[in-house]
Amino acid sequence: MKKLTIFFFSLLLLLTMFFQTGCSSDTPTDETDPIVIDIKVTNLGHQTVGIDSFDTQTSFTVIVQLTGLTENYSQINFYLGTDTNPVEEVTRATISTLAEQQSLDATITQDISTLGLSEGPIDLRIEAIGTNFAVDEVIIPIYLNLPDENSEWIDIALISPENPSEYDIGDMIEMQIHVQGNSTMFKSFEAYFEMDPDPIFQTTTFDDTLYFSFETEDLAIGDYAINFNVTDIYDVVKQKSLNFRLNEFIPTFEVVDNNGVGYELKSMVQTYDGGYVTVASDSLLGTRIVKYIYNKELEQVDVLWEENIRAEVGVAESVCEDKDYNGGVIIAGWRISDIDGLKDTWVRKVSSDDGSLIWNKHYGYNGIDDGATVIKKSVDDGYIIGGYTYNYYHADGLDGGYTEFVIPGENEFDVDSVTYNWDTGYDVRLLKIYSNGNEIWGHNHSYDSHRRWHDISSHSLWWDGYLIAWWVRTMGDQYITDLFAKDDGTYIVTGWNNARLYIYDGSDDRDMYYAHLDNTGGFLETMTWSEMTGFDISHPSRTDDFWGFYDVPGVYDRLNNSLYRANHLGTVTEDEIGYGIVESFKGYTGDVVLAGETYEIDDDPVTKSKFHDGWVVEFTINGDEDGALWEYSFGEAEVEDKAYGIDQTKDDGYIVTGYTTIGSDKATWTYKLNTELLVVWSKKFDVAGDDWGMKAIQTRDGGYITGGNVNPGGGLRARLIKINKLGQFNE
Repeated sequence: MKKLTIFFFSLLLLLTMFFQTGCSSDTPTDETDPIVIDIKVTNLGHQTVGIDSFDTQTSFTVIVQLTGLTENYSQINFYLGTDTNPVEEVTRATISTLAEQQSLDATITQDISTLGLSEGPIDLRIEAIGTNFAVDEVIIPIYLNLPDENSEWIDIALISPENPSEYDIGDMIEMQIHVQGNSTMFKSFEAYFEMDPDPIFQTTTFDDTLYFSFETEDLAIGDYAINFNVTDIYDVVKQKSLNFRLNEFIPTFEVVDNNGVGYELKSMVQTYDGGYVTVASDSLLGTRIVKYIYNKELEQVDVLWEENIRAEVGVAESVCEDKDYNGGVIIAGWRISDIDGLKDTWVRKVSSDDGSLIWNKHYGYNGIDDGATVIKKSVDDGYIIGGYTYNYYHADGLDGGYTEFVIPGENEFDVDSVTYNWDTGYDVRLLKIYSNGNEIWGHNHSYDSHRRWHDISSHSLWWDGYLIAWWVRTMGDQYITDLFAKDDGTYIVTGWNNARLYIYDGSDDRDMYYAHLDNTGGFLETMTWSEMTGFDISHPSRTDDFWGFYDVPGVYDRLNNSLYRANHLGTVTEDEIGYGIVESFKGYTGDVVLAGETYEIDDDPVTKSKFHDGWVVEFTINGDEDGALWEYSFGEAEVEDKAYGIDQTKDDGYIVTGYTTIGSDKATWTYKLNTELLVVWSKKFDVAGDDWGMKAIQTRDGGYITGGNVNPGGGLRARLIKINKLGQFNE
């Protein structure tokens, strides 16, 4: 009986194990079985449900109970109003961690921000998603009130732009911040870019709405953040952030100004709003100003406005923008005076929005021919103008009717002689004006009534031990071609002067010069870039007040009593001309980089006939006798090449434009140099007939624009070419 009982119990045990095993392997758990989830709000704002009124610009707390097993919940989302994006969310990872602590009927505490919301009713919707995608939700109507001045807090809300945001490099981010709460609690507000310790905007004055902007043109592709801090009187800081991504958008295009046939492009500038303004002119037609805007949606260039100005009003040579003062565009050049029929310096300011006139002025003196070649914004909200003026010295001048003098050869064995007179052509002129066009200073050397800047050096002339001319101002024609204002308020100018005084064969070869001037136009350093002979070094103007005759203040003020020794980069028979000058990024520890042309014979490695080459030089501005730190000629053997425009680039390099020669035609030539002035890439933009680049600038999107002219036979026209950072464009 005992054995039978054991047998039956054993058999029952085996059957039980069999059925359990069979159920496990043959009848798996149905994962589609519904998992019941149910959420309840047990507390709202640390008060009982039903107290549903809250302030905007603050936050309230919600406590949600997850009925049943915590592991059955996948995600909890919180929504305000009709917004389809949750304002807060609790992820699966957070719930899994919670399940380890509260496996059953767990509670979740969540803060809900009301920053940026308006006063009025709004629904709080809480959504629970189960691991089987089942959904349960609770909707609680609440009411938001604007805080009153008795609220014991101050906070900020980002109104625009929306976060997250995407921009193209070069875009301007316009920000609007609401500061609300008790204004007496406000102490300060600051906005910082990334971890930069210097704020991009700050204020200690309470305003419920703050507006400011941030430029992205110097940034690279990537993700960034602008952080906002508001501090109360107790030094409690509340923070918000704008996260955004920068993409690279480099449109490329070519625009030929068919409406401006006959006008030659002289200058261009990228405007503060991302557009481009060009000035083209002709001595008979006058001046044509065009404002271009790139249409991203249509990927085309639109003309925002254009103005044609008659020649009798003025002929423009240069343009700049006053983005700090009122956004106007300023052009400078010359006009023919209706009094004496000679040129006067002409400056005109127009609106950047529509080209309408703001003011129009001219500066000149009877009987004197002068004009402007370049205008730039100065650091004091004015403008600095460079150009030329006719030398006032002539046969009836200070020499008392001594119309000319003859210098025999340099020594007794030299039978050559050269004749000089006082009437020597054009000298450089510098003029400083306010933003309203009123003159601040010109230059007053030699005559009170004639404000001009004469030769960059003055010399006395001796022969056989006798002084035959006290002040020789006969360096030939001089022009300013470019200048820039330094941050310290001083100015750097460059251009060319005719070297006929120093060349005994009577030729008109030109030399590059530059001058460093103080904020009133006085000389700090000067230099002429050539190996010039004779009177440069051995015949400087007397410094001992010779006869006391030429140092009468305000009448015969001395211009420059000493001359720095020339840097010997060429010979006396070579041309060197500076057309564009910028500050150096100190690739070779220099201060400035200049682009222009040189006229030379290259004997190594290839013997070259005498042609022009594009010329780029880096040098210091302290008159160093050792000459250039670096200089190079860009061009091919027996080919005409010139460089006209240069601009700094964001990677510490330079963009240069001019022309090379293909066959018998000029072809626009643009090349990118690195900080050590080595070629990164080179591009030729050739059309039938002549074309050449005049100006090159880097644009805010990282690319470049070359401005120049084409003359395919149907008339001269201005041309803009937009290229990307690699020199590529839509052909």
